[in-house]
Amino acid sequence: MAKRLGEILIEKNLITIEQLEEATEIQCLYGGRLGTGLIELGAIDEDTLGLVLSEIHRLTYFKPSLLMDIPAELIELVPRQLALKHLVVPCKLEGKRLLLAMSNPSDLSAIDDLAFNLGYRVVPVVVPELRLFLALNKYYRRKLSPRLISLGRQLMSGGPRKRTDAEAVGPAANAPLGLQDYKEEVLSEDAVRNVDELEEVLDIEDLLVEDEEPAQGSEQWPELDGSSLSGGLSDAEYHQLASLAEPETEAADAPSPAAEADSIEELEELDIIEEIEPEEEPVPEEDSEEERPAGPLEFSAFCEQLIRAEDRDDIATCLIRYLAQEFEAGGILMTKGGEVMGWRGTLGSVPIPEFERFHVSLDQPSVLLTVAESKSYYLGPLPDTEQNNQLMNHFGTERPATVLLIPLLLRGRLVSILYIQDNVDTISDKLAELQRLVSKSSMAFEMLVLKNKILMS
Repeated sequence: MAKRLGEILIEKNLITIEQLEEATEIQCLYGGRLGTGLIELGAIDEDTLGLVLSEIHRLTYFKPSLLMDIPAELIELVPRQLALKHLVVPCKLEGKRLLLAMSNPSDLSAIDDLAFNLGYRVVPVVVPELRLFLALNKYYRRKLSPRLISLGRQLMSGGPRKRTDAEAVGPAANAPLGLQDYKEEVLSEDAVRNVDELEEVLDIEDLLVEDEEPAQGSEQWPELDGSSLSGGLSDAEYHQLASLAEPETEAADAPSPAAEADSIEELEELDIIEEIEPEEEPVPEEDSEEERPAGPLEFSAFCEQLIRAEDRDDIATCLIRYLAQEFEAGGILMTKGGEVMGWRGTLGSVPIPEFERFHVSLDQPSVLLTVAESKSYYLGPLPDTEQNNQLMNHFGTERPATVLLIPLLLRGRLVSILYIQDNVDTISDKLAELQRLVSKSSMAFEMLVLKNKILMS
């Protein structure tokens, strides 16, 4: 059996076992290739990674940074639709041989399709996933996720640095002005933060299972000039990425369709799995059926789905189906590096297609910050703050009377938050069951991480 990337990197003394395990956990939780996680940790640089990938695939090495300096006439050889379909960027033309950086250089059917449509002999080269997606953004206007925007900025400014869990939520001494007042307001307006308070307010008993623990800047990204395929970001514009502040969080009012089409700050949920679809192709109805409940399921059925989960998307599908079946609206958010990003959302039984564009930093007053700091659930009203309103707007225009947010912890570290809105009676009736499901989802993530760690050795 062919050796895996992590095994080869350890044999070459390029990374440690601890770094490999941490990168594997990042991959299980946030998606993407293992190499992207290693770059994110600062465990390896992209040039070294590119050399090892070329060795593994027995392909020509192409320096990743050169991918950002491709002539316009070469980019025009590959139409945008084809480039986004197969996730490729042209690198070099040698007579009838066209070198293409590919997301999956072993995909023979994709190589055949490209050769047929382009009229060249396609020679695949491999580059790290992160650099390929940055190039697709520059030349073909493929949207970047908040995670890749942050990584790209770090890469252009000297490389990602290691982050600590303490950086996920800053110390209270650095809390923004008005945060304490916000907390006092929340806790004074019928917000429930623990079981004792919940029983007192709602007169409900036995809500928890005893044997289970409860679970910046305002600068805009540069806009594209012109409409030609090669008229994406210029080199000068693209390299502004290194000096820009964090991407501005979305405004309470949704931008116009025209603005959305031209701005590369638009965010999609770029889970960075190998089978990701180009954003310009509409998702067929049948692709979303797995998220829509065919009929009410028993709680045990959801637990069985978690046991069978093969990846993070299986876990998300199980959770979102439960939320769709039981509540008016709900969503799953991922937390990482002091940021919260939308993952899946549902309004009744209808998926919310734009929910993955939700993205805020944990530096402003919000119920998300309250949950992140306390690592306990929040049940109560949704106060009128900028970030709360951004979250609310994905689920309708009316402010919900009651919301519930439950943290999903992995070995004590916050990795996700479940958001639910419905009437207080419905939520309180399902609270204990919800907490059990979140606890079991944490176990499912843990099993997924352990399975991948077993496979990597």
